Amino acid sequence: MKSLVVDDDFVSRSKMEAIMENYGECIVAENGKETIELFQTNLEGNKPFDIITLDIAMPDMDGTEVLFNIREIENNHNIAKENQSKIIMVTSHSDRDYLITCLQAGCNDYIVKPFDAETVCKKIDNLYLDANTQESKKSIEHDRAEAIQEKSKKIKMLIVDDDFISRSKMKVIMESYGECTLAKNGKEAIELFQTNLEGNKPFDIITLDIAMPDMDGTEVLFNFREIENNHNIAEENQSKIIMVTSHSDRDYRITCIQAGCDDYIVKPFDLKSISNMIEKIKSKKIPFD
Repeated sequence: MKSLVVDDDFVSRSKMEAIMENYGECIVAENGKETIELFQTNLEGNKPFDIITLDIAMPDMDGTEVLFNIREIENNHNIAKENQSKIIMVTSHSDRDYLITCLQAGCNDYIVKPFDAETVCKKIDNLYLDANTQESKKSIEHDRAEAIQEKSKKIKMLIVDDDFISRSKMKVIMESYGECTLAKNGKEAIELFQTNLEGNKPFDIITLDIAMPDMDGTEVLFNFREIENNHNIAEENQSKIIMVTSHSDRDYRITCIQAGCDDYIVKPFDLKSISNMIEKIKSKKIPFD
């Protein structure tokens, strides 16, 4: 078995390497960029990794982003799900939101630090014993189902972001609530918005990135509200729009609120912050500070 151990901490990396070497060839990486390069090179050289242990908390690029990149590379190479690398996320805390996000994004299991050889070996055995795989993940899947079981009313959503990672991460979180459509830029977002509105299938909630190269989020927001006004959509029936920003600049916030957004969220976001915001919107309690 060929494995890749990813961790920026020397002690954790060395400890995991010592365990994984018992299974065969083991390669180590200290950061996200190195990991993605190693993964792509080995996949294209027809020597893919069988299993990857991936630390979540890394300074240059967190494990969730690396996970998204790895799965995207596999999808681009048309790797069937059953043939994809098995990925175990390694975390120093058992934060439920992080773990649910990682599971939804395509990891196979997780380990909480400090780990030992017995724990790691059991995880690996479960991943490679088909009869036990579903049972080993049963409690994890139950937690994940519990987190979304309240979302009985399906919501139609539009995610607008030019950054692949942010767009994908938002999709993983939002698709628990219903149908999710993606747009990479302002022009595409406006076209999708108008087409769906005129087709009597308007979006209930839109997450709209502020900083986009072709047309910033504020301009897209103005366009959305103008289209709704031209179609005589009453304010209470308009799409709920959440602005997404990489900074909490007060002037940006005020401009967006004045332009008609319903709320805003600052990157990096997580499942909990998004879920809380959607629940606020659904209950029509949207206070601004």
